[in-house]
Amino acid sequence: MRNALACGEARALRQKQAMTELYQSNVPASKYRFPHDTGWTTSHEGYIYEAKKLSAALVRNPKASWFLTIYIHPVLDAKQHKLLFQKASRVLRIKGINAFWIREVLPSEKVHYHFLIQDNISREHLAKICEVSFPSRKETGWHKRILPVPSVLDHNRISRYVCKSKVKGVYRGKLVADKYRRKRHLFNARTGLKKHGTIGSYWTEKPADVWDTIKERERWIASICRTMGMEVPAVKYILSQKGLYNGQRRNHFAANHGI
Repeated sequence: MRNALACGEARALRQKQAMTELYQSNVPASKYRFPHDTGWTTSHEGYIYEAKKLSAALVRNPKASWFLTIYIHPVLDAKQHKLLFQKASRVLRIKGINAFWIREVLPSEKVHYHFLIQDNISREHLAKICEVSFPSRKETGWHKRILPVPSVLDHNRISRYVCKSKVKGVYRGKLVADKYRRKRHLFNARTGLKKHGTIGSYWTEKPADVWDTIKERERWIASICRTMGMEVPAVKYILSQKGLYNGQRRNHFAANHGI
C-alpha cells in the first residue's frame, strides 16, 4: 500500500514538474537507430527530422506578407500558455487572420511565438490586431516584432529559421554545417503544448502531401544514382540545371533513360 502511494505521489510530482518545467535540458542526440527518430520532443535527431518536413511545406506554400514574433516576458506554466494562446488565436481568427504559428521555448523557461501572416494588411492594422488579441500588459508582459517578407527568398529563409532546420550558414563569422544548432531548444515531452499550428486558412497543400512528394522524388533520384553510377549531389545539380524536377519532364527523362 505504501509503495502504491509512493508511486502515485512520484507520478503526480513528475506531472507537476512537466507543467512548470517547459524546457527539456538533457536531450539525447538520438534514441532509436532505425529508421530514425521522429517527434519534436524525442531527441535532437527527431527535432531535425520534423523541422525538415515542416520547413519543406512552408517553403512550398505561397509567400507570407509579414513575419510576426510575440515575446512573453514572465515565466508561465503550460496551462497558462494554453489559455493565453487559445484566447489570442480565437481573436486572430475572428479578425480574419490567416497564419502559421510555431511555439519556441528558451533555457530560461520563457516562451515566444513566431507567425507567418499571409494577409495583405498594413503594419499598423496588424499591430492593432495584436494589441487586442494578446492580454493586457498589466496582466502579462509581452512585446512584438513585425517584419515584412519582401521576397520568396526571404520567405524561405524565415521558414527554415522558425523551424530551426539543419542548414548551412554563417555563425559568428564562420561557415558551419548547422547554423541553428545553438537555437534549437526542445519542450518537455509531458507539457501537452502543441509545437505548431495554423489560424484560418493557411496551407494550399497539406504538409503530409508535400512530404510524400519529396520522398517520391528522393527515391527517383536514388534510382538514377544506382542506374547511372553517380553521386546524389551531382544528379541533383544536373536535374536542377535541366529543370527536371517538374513531374512531366521527369517522366520523359525516365522513359529516355530506362529508369
